[in-house]
Amino acid sequence: MYSPRILGHFRVLAVSAIAALLSTGGALAAQSLPSDLQQQQAALLYVHCLSEAALAHDDGTRSAIAVAREILPLCNASLAREEQTFSVGLSPDDRLAYQLAVARAQPALALDAVNGERGSDSQDGAPIAVAGQTKL
Repeated sequence: MYSPRILGHFRVLAVSAIAALLSTGGALAAQSLPSDLQQQQAALLYVHCLSEAALAHDDGTRSAIAVAREILPLCNASLAREEQTFSVGLSPDDRLAYQLAVARAQPALALDAVNGERGSDSQDGAPIAVAGQTKL
């Protein structure tokens, strides 16, 4: 079962914040801007796709990085929907900056998905808080 990881959500929120900041300076497109709920849904669907792909493709014998590289292309459609949702209203320059920021974040998101599905909620040996599973 898919359980969202706090670290993954922070990255999704960071990407959302970048998109929001860029959109304030960019010219609005003729189409209406997506709601916050639509943006969150698009981002969560992408994270969910990565988690499901990690669960389905990880045999536990390969490194987490190898599995992460394998699953990235499997979620291209979800990523495209997320990018389309977040880039509405951005100028061409801002859209390019947004797409570059998202592209840089993809390997880490995929690795987080693999590690999360393996149950190793840690990064560099430090535990990561998991929603509903970690006492605050």
